[in-house]
Amino acid sequence: MAASSDPQIFAESIFPQAFSEAAQSSYMESQETYSSLFEDQSKYNAIMRTLADILYREMRKPGERRDERNHHEEAQNHL
Repeated sequence: MAASSDPQIFAESIFPQAFSEAAQSSYMESQETYSSLFEDQSKYNAIMRTLADILYREMRKPGERRDERNHHEEAQNHL
């Protein structure tokens, strides 16, 4: 989706739902760790904006297909 939208649309319209779902899922797995994230809206928003910016830039890298990045990330996770 980042390939066909600008950074502001991605950060404000597309990413918030994905971030919310991931954060809630992680919260259920580790409530103590994530409780401060949900108790402090400014912290939540700052982390969401930062992650949206990083992910948007990663997904927009020219000349690199997404499946190549995923393969590279999987290889790094196994180290």
